[in-house]
Amino acid sequence: MLGSYVRPEDVAQAVRLALSRSRWGFQRILLCADDSFHAMPTLALVEGLYGFRPEIWKPWIFERDPQASVYDNAAANEILGWRPTGRWAELVGGVPGLPQPTDG
Repeated sequence: MLGSYVRPEDVAQAVRLALSRSRWGFQRILLCADDSFHAMPTLALVEGLYGFRPEIWKPWIFERDPQASVYDNAAANEILGWRPTGRWAELVGGVPGLPQPTDG
């Protein structure tokens, strides 16, 4: 599991933006948070799970945020003007039973 998640409020915002579009058509759009819920840096996690580090198309994302999601939600921003809100640490801060930002 690569730690991807999305906040329900963010999904609702994306749906609202999609329904308010004046131009209709079919688009597949991935909605996900910009970060993952793992404390381990994402590229290290991927390498540990799969035994190699894949080619990184946008390395600056992981340089800026080591816990960045492996999934790219740029299409949601380009098509809908959507951006996820918040980070995992803000969402779960101290909730028992959920992976905390300092957990391994």
